[in-house]
Amino acid sequence: MASKKTAAKLTKTEDKATHNPSALPLVLRPGEHETQALARAMLDPASASMLAQRGFVHATADSMGNPCAVSVTGLVDTLNASMKEVEAGDLTSMERMLVGQANALQSMFVEFSRRGALQMGHSLEALETYMRLAFRAQSQSRAAVEALVELKFPRTTVIAKQANVNNGGQQQVNNGVPAPGQTPQAVNAEKSESKLLEDANASEWMDTRTTPAPARGHPAMEAVGALHRA
Repeated sequence: MASKKTAAKLTKTEDKATHNPSALPLVLRPGEHETQALARAMLDPASASMLAQRGFVHATADSMGNPCAVSVTGLVDTLNASMKEVEAGDLTSMERMLVGQANALQSMFVEFSRRGALQMGHSLEALETYMRLAFRAQSQSRAAVEALVELKFPRTTVIAKQANVNNGGQQQVNNGVPAPGQTPQAVNAEKSESKLLEDANASEWMDTRTTPAPARGHPAMEAVGALHRA
């Protein structure tokens, strides 16, 4: 006699109308074996996410006064709909999720801080534990806010080929990284083209004339003779 399990079960599509909320319909594609369909369903991102969330969702439903079993199919359908929105460029659900996470973590920070304050003068160990949890929740809340800002207002990346930075007389030269689609060989080729002296055009850059003799237009400024030296 089969024992009842909390994990989601898989049933064939034809039994979808009568399957229990803990069963996930198994859709067979043309020419696909049942074991292949099972493997595809287990590796599906929505199904994998459902398996990770299901236990927590049940606990949440119980705390909300709704102890009925959460439908596995409903979870997968909702996750698939959210994924399709993101694929289409609509990040509204992600933004709402980050806002909810930031607020939930902020509530944890306040509660842990309150419990830590109650331990002052009684238990230093308990105080340190609660405050450590409070600051961890605060850090995660800040990370959620930063992710939300980055999602709403993405940074503009500027790629400069060369930047000269002079801080207090110490000059730093930063050569740019290759642009997207540009290989390091192409960057080296550009650098070699900008060299001052090239073998092929040496005559155009180098002055091969002899050193001219000093001009005598100002004899008073010439070096003093041997008789007048100090």
